[in-house]
Amino acid sequence: MEYIVKYFDRYGSNFILYVESLIVIHTSSTEWVKWHQRRKMLAPAFSHSILNFACDVMRRNSEVLVMHLEAEVNSDGFDVVPYISSCSLDIIGEAAMSMKLNSQLGSSKKYLNNIQLITQKIADRISNGLLYPDIVHYFSKNYRDQNTCIKMLHGTSMRVIEQRIADRHSQKSDSREDLQNKTKKAFIDLLLDISEESPEALSIDDLLEEVTTFMFVGHDTTATSIAWTLFLVGHHLEVQKTIFDELDAIFGKSNRLPDQNDLAGMKYLECVVKESLRLYPPVSFISRCLVNDAKIGDFVIPAGVEICIHIHQLHRSREHFKNPNKFDPSHFFPHEVQNRNPFAYIPFSAGPRNCLGQKFAMLELKIILSQIFRNFEVESLQKMEDMKCMPDIVLRPELGVQMKMKKRICSN
Repeated sequence: MEYIVKYFDRYGSNFILYVESLIVIHTSSTEWVKWHQRRKMLAPAFSHSILNFACDVMRRNSEVLVMHLEAEVNSDGFDVVPYISSCSLDIIGEAAMSMKLNSQLGSSKKYLNNIQLITQKIADRISNGLLYPDIVHYFSKNYRDQNTCIKMLHGTSMRVIEQRIADRHSQKSDSREDLQNKTKKAFIDLLLDISEESPEALSIDDLLEEVTTFMFVGHDTTATSIAWTLFLVGHHLEVQKTIFDELDAIFGKSNRLPDQNDLAGMKYLECVVKESLRLYPPVSFISRCLVNDAKIGDFVIPAGVEICIHIHQLHRSREHFKNPNKFDPSHFFPHEVQNRNPFAYIPFSAGPRNCLGQKFAMLELKIILSQIFRNFEVESLQKMEDMKCMPDIVLRPELGVQMKMKKRICSN
C-alpha cells in the first residue's frame, strides 16, 4: 500500500472509479504531467491567508447551525445529518465560489439533492458489473439520471464563474489592490487570477472542472465526517466529558468564536476527529490506475491494472491499532502516532497525490464540532451494532444520525 501511494509517477488518478463522468480524470502519462502542473498551480489556494478567510466563513455559518440546533433541544430526537449537510454546503459554497447558498435557511435543496444523487449513481455503477463498459452505461437510466444532475451542478458553477468574471471587468468590481488581497478571496478568485495570467494553463473549462470538484468533494465528505463524530461521541460520555473540559479551559464562559490559537489548543478534540475518520473514513476506498508495469515484492503488475485500496479495512488493522474496532481517541496521542507506520492511517489519501484540501477539512471539522460541544450535550439514539452504512462512494449512515441534545453551560 505504501508503495502504491508513494511512488505516484507510476500511477494515474487515485479518485473513485467512474467519477470521470463528473470531472476530468487524468490517467495517461501525458495527462499525468498536466495534473502535476495543475496541482502546483492550485497549492496557493490552500495557503495560510486563504484558510484564514475560510475560517471566517466557517465561524459565521457555525453560529447559524447552533441557532437551528437549539430548536431541537429537549426534543425526543432528530436526525442531525440534514443540519450538518446544509451548514457544510453553505461553507463550501462561500469559500469556493463566493456564493451564499443559504442552504441553512431552506434554499439550495435541489443543489444538495443533486450532489447526493450523483454519488449514489456512481456507487450503483460500481456495484453493477453490467454497467462497467462505457458503451453499456451510456444507454442506461443510471447514465441519464446522473447526467441530468451533473448538468445542473455544472450550470450553477458556470453561472457563478461568468458572474465573477463580469464583476472583475465592471466598474463596480473591487479595486485591483483589493483583488490582489488574498485574505479576502474565495477559491474561485484565485483560479480566475491564474486563468487571466495564463489562459493556456487554466481555461474556462478547467475552471469549471476545479470549482465543481471542490464543491462536490468538499461538501459531502466533511458533512459525513461531522455526523459520524457526533454519533460516536454521543455513545462515549467519558470522551464527551474530556472534550467539554478542554473547551471550557480554552473559552471559559466566553461566547466568542474560536480563533486560530483556540483551534490549535484543541488537542484532544483533534484526536477525537482523527479517531472518527479512522473508523468511518468518508471515502472508504481509493483507486490507482497503473501507468507502467511495476514490481511489488515478487509480483509484477502490468500497466492498466486498477488497484483499489480499502481504507476502511486498513484503518481497522490490529497490526497498527491496539483496539482496532473500538472508538479510542488515544490512538492518536503523540506517543502512539510516532510508533505507527504513517501509511496505516490515510483518510485523506497519502503521498504526493494526497488531498489538497485536508487542512481546510480539518479546520471545518474542529470549528463546527467545537461550536456544537460548547453549546450542547449530545446523546446518540441508535445502537452502535445497529448502525449501517449506505452503499455509496461516501460512507453515509443509512438511516441518518438520530440524536438528543441538551443545552450545556460551561463548568468553569
